[in-house]
Amino acid sequence: MVTRGKAKIFKPKVWLASIYSDNPSSDLSLVEPTNITDALSSLAWKSAMKSKYLALHGLNTWTLIPSSSDYNVVGCKWVFRLRKSVDGSVQRHKAHLVAKGFI
Repeated sequence: MVTRGKAKIFKPKVWLASIYSDNPSSDLSLVEPTNITDALSSLAWKSAMKSKYLALHGLNTWTLIPSSSDYNVVGCKWVFRLRKSVDGSVQRHKAHLVAKGFI
């Protein structure tokens, strides 16, 4: 069987222009970060993460316990979204701590 990889047929990689490379002095709080490193470089995203973290603790949604071999550890990640008003201006920075749902 001849696969596309063996026949040296590959999809061309599409490189998207990033707002970071176009304008290095742009405000990072006006874009949705794709990773935690980008989010931590902006005070607006840091405060959104802090408020979400405090809300989760305040509502007793979960507790942090030491890991042991008796339990499966569930990983998590941060998801960032901008809420915009009708005119397109940024209304709110939202950060969600999401549990990874695979075993």
